[in-house]
Amino acid sequence: MWISPSPICRTAWPSELPGAHINVRSNRHVALKILTADSDSGEHATFELDILEHIKITDGSKKGASHILGLLDHFRHRGPHGDHLCLVFKAMGPDLTGYRRLFPGLRIPVLPLKQITRQLLLALAYLHGSCRIIHTGKSKIVVNRATRIILADPGTVF
Repeated sequence: MWISPSPICRTAWPSELPGAHINVRSNRHVALKILTADSDSGEHATFELDILEHIKITDGSKKGASHILGLLDHFRHRGPHGDHLCLVFKAMGPDLTGYRRLFPGLRIPVLPLKQITRQLLLALAYLHGSCRIIHTGKSKIVVNRATRIILADPGTVF
């Protein structure tokens, strides 16, 4: 088992399938993001759930929406250090760092890189134009098929 060192969230991943867990209701793999107890309220609040729910109710038929990883569900878990917000997402492929490892010299070829860049810009335009959200931080960009990217962590404020 590997645990993310992030100060905002701790994600426990089984070593056989990093980031994935089985949703017993739907019998499919999902990814869990478990936020630290202090990241959901108070001084260190990230408002991540509010942002993700806002994205979820925004018109998803607009160009770029398909490049945003949407929230499937959420729940709270009481742990020894407080209540943790747990966010449930569709399980995805590797992030761009892992994707780069598929190529010689860790260099993504120009054509797939152009496709990835175009999709990233569509995702950001959707967040800004349709959702009225300004992206302000780092994001996980994951690849779910050959060169189809999904912005996995809006890391945003609105």
